[in-house]
Amino acid sequence: MAQASHIVRQVDFSGGELREDLKHRDDVQQVQCGARRLENWRMMSSGGLTDRPGRMALFRQEGRTETVMLPGDLRYRLSFGAGTIIIRDTTGALVTSDAGYPWTEATVGKVSFAVISSDIVICFPGMMTRVVKRASDGTWSFSNWAFTTGAQGEIRAPFYRFPESYGIKLTPSARSGSITLTFSAAFLTSDLIGTVIRYKTYQILITAITSPTVGTGTVLQPLPPAQVITLASTDGFLVGHVVSGYTSNATGEVTAVAGNTITVQIKSVFSGFQASEKIIGPISRSDSSAVAAADPQPTADWDEQAISARRGWPQACLYDRTRLTFFDLPALPEGVIWSSLDTYTDFLVGADANNAIFELVPGRKHVLYMLGGPDQFVFTDDGVFYVPISSSVPLKPGNVQFIQVSSDGCGPVRPAITTEGIVFLNVGLRRAIAITLLGAANKPYEATDINELADHLLKTPVCMAFSRGDANFSERYLHVVNADGTMAVARMASNRQWVGWSPWSGAGSVKWVSALGTDILFNVQYSGATIVERMTDDVDMDGVVTLNGIMASLAAGEGQGPLWFWAGETVDLQDGGRDLGNREIDEDGNLVTLPNDDFSSAGILAGRAWASTIEPFVPHVSGGTDYKQTQRRRRVRQVMVSVLRSTGFSWGRRSIPPVAWGEEGGSAPAKRENTYKFREMGRHMDPRPGPLVKDRPGSLEIVEIGMEVTI
Repeated sequence: MAQASHIVRQVDFSGGELREDLKHRDDVQQVQCGARRLENWRMMSSGGLTDRPGRMALFRQEGRTETVMLPGDLRYRLSFGAGTIIIRDTTGALVTSDAGYPWTEATVGKVSFAVISSDIVICFPGMMTRVVKRASDGTWSFSNWAFTTGAQGEIRAPFYRFPESYGIKLTPSARSGSITLTFSAAFLTSDLIGTVIRYKTYQILITAITSPTVGTGTVLQPLPPAQVITLASTDGFLVGHVVSGYTSNATGEVTAVAGNTITVQIKSVFSGFQASEKIIGPISRSDSSAVAAADPQPTADWDEQAISARRGWPQACLYDRTRLTFFDLPALPEGVIWSSLDTYTDFLVGADANNAIFELVPGRKHVLYMLGGPDQFVFTDDGVFYVPISSSVPLKPGNVQFIQVSSDGCGPVRPAITTEGIVFLNVGLRRAIAITLLGAANKPYEATDINELADHLLKTPVCMAFSRGDANFSERYLHVVNADGTMAVARMASNRQWVGWSPWSGAGSVKWVSALGTDILFNVQYSGATIVERMTDDVDMDGVVTLNGIMASLAAGEGQGPLWFWAGETVDLQDGGRDLGNREIDEDGNLVTLPNDDFSSAGILAGRAWASTIEPFVPHVSGGTDYKQTQRRRRVRQVMVSVLRSTGFSWGRRSIPPVAWGEEGGSAPAKRENTYKFREMGRHMDPRPGPLVKDRPGSLEIVEIGMEVTI
């Protein structure tokens, strides 16, 4: 008796490539829409598959390349190489460069930058913040960071009292000019020269160090006065008390009590106690009868620059809502500092709505990344937070709240903003987590794992970028670059209950990916060099160049052949869509031709082909009439593959050529719409038909895979 069979049709592949241990989970809907292998495919909104886009070669560049947009819709390629910053135009032509930076090719991922009009602010661990400027005449400059300077020469920087300074008192020798600074305990070190400290909020520039407790400073803002006040009674007045004048409204700190006098260091330069008024303290009050001027008094009410050579420079930045934000501060990892509105070099904190803001994330968590969005999001090593921002709760001093969204710590990969939300990788770099907007009053955001069934595709990721749909295709994708040079690409779609993932690979090793809108760039390493490539649906290979018209930005050096970047490798050739096969490249970068080759055509493209592979799951049948389901070997009797735009592929050992029998082989192959049937041999407990492989340049779209499978 013939073994019963059933027909399986798969027309939706949006589940992507899934872990192999899901092969029997026919009850999971994503498995019904997924595959055991799904490499180098692009999942479409229709549910079908098409070959992934190719990449055009642009210029040679190791490290990392980003696209930045400046006013006037000017786009530039901003590259971070080994110790260098290189700026090119969109043709790949060099615009300007600078060298001497502390990063290496292996650490360029730690560079953080923010584009503010025609300026680019750049941060990196252990480096003073740098600013790259493009002037209106098109010239460029590179300079160290400088805070805005006020009318009196004071700097508008953030200040903070660090714990190791607690209990140390500062005594200035005078209120103005060049003065001596005396500390009650060791504090001064040579890296404080050029740094500003504040005495009662008034600034002093440190100019020299005599010892750990004595230094010299220049007063940038006249210091507030001290006064000796004669009282009717000093009972209840103690050193450290803050007192105020009933009439003058002056306030100050009591620094000494002697007989019927108290010495008070006044808080403000704009006030002073009167000779005859009531002096009010926390536990006492008395009438004054005389006041006399005194030298500045020792006080613990002083602080220092939060960003300096002593405390380190910010390691990351963000520009959002016309404020530049510094975070990942070496001496204060939980700190976040926003600049004033519209002036990105002004970080002097104040109470006005447009002043700078200085806040600490609760729980002493290390702030690693920040992103803008409907609110601002703060990613730390121990949880993700958002700062609510709205017309009723604007981003201003006193309004900042850190509300936790997820308890997962963020890994060392910059999160990506997508149209559906924000995606970040956890500390272990195995889980991709999406933060999406719910809109509920008590829970506006939700954090959800989006790769639980495909976590094998993340292999120590180094970066990721999101690309939105463009004129060639409307789907949106998240590209995650792995340390081994492969990529895991996810289709982001709000109309699906899951996110489908596909591994992408090729002849080159991808080192970095970046995206600005539809402009997606890759730094790809080959044997001869690392080159920058732009993703496009117009080509069917990677690293594509015009064989007889290679761009000047990829011009060969002395003694090198035109394909020097692929020296010693194999190149694939196309002419108007016609596959010319592959050829060797010698060690100098010259194409090794065959005797009958004629490659004089101006339209010949050279690139690197990849193999697109799909191996479907074979579902089981459960329930119904007893046919010993899952208890005996099964056979895939027949496979049906329905395709569009096909230029050839193979199923198992059978090949579907790009040119049909009797057709002219010297022209571009027709892009066929057809359904092909294949027979499979053998019986297995876990049958594995195929796989389908497309390993030559050309197009292919898979609409349906159907199978007749015994039960």
